[in-house]
Amino acid sequence: MEPQERSQLVTRLLEEATRMQAMLEQAMAAKEREAAQIEASGHITDDEPTPTPVSTLEEQYDAWEKIARALSDIQTELNRIAQAEQQSMQR
Repeated sequence: MEPQERSQLVTRLLEEATRMQAMLEQAMAAKEREAAQIEASGHITDDEPTPTPVSTLEEQYDAWEKIARALSDIQTELNRIAQAEQQSMQR
């Protein structure tokens, strides 16, 4: 695989991780608003479906955040490798 292809692949994965984090941030905010509304209304029934807990969304967010950091590190290392390869070709 060419250095440019590797870089593009990691960039696409990093974009996906960032997109997933943004989506989870929105979901967490919506869950918090929903919980506040339910608490304020005092209307809680046993027959309502149990929503996904915010903690589960936070765990998913944390996992995507770790993935994004790792991909960023990979991108940095790939850039270093590409520079070293380019310098060795120039000699």
